[in-house]
Amino acid sequence: MIEGLYQAMFYADRQHDGLPEEWFGRGVMHIREGKIIGGDSDFYYIGHYKLEGTRFDAFLKVTPHAKQPRSGAPFGPNGSGLVVRGTADTAEIRCGGTICHSLGGRIHIGLTWLTE
Repeated sequence: MIEGLYQAMFYADRQHDGLPEEWFGRGVMHIREGKIIGGDSDFYYIGHYKLEGTRFDAFLKVTPHAKQPRSGAPFGPNGSGLVVRGTADTAEIRCGGTICHSLGGRIHIGLTWLTE
């Protein structure tokens, strides 16, 4: 995994309902030295990660900074925590996990490296 700035694509995991994943947002994350910081037009993300080989584990606190975050975002009006696990290769990270405030809420995140 290359440390640096990543584009983040967020997908709602609706497969348990027999539906395909649904894209609902994108932003950027700076990933370096075990820390994650980033955001988009409605939320900022702060967290930490651990990398062992290609296994990527992270916790993110997603907090709204807009007065009225976009509707349809699964983080809720007060934000939420995310616990995700996945794999990292040279320039991409693919992970999935749980939205902490949502019973059974699942999310997938695709991260693509942009620059150092």
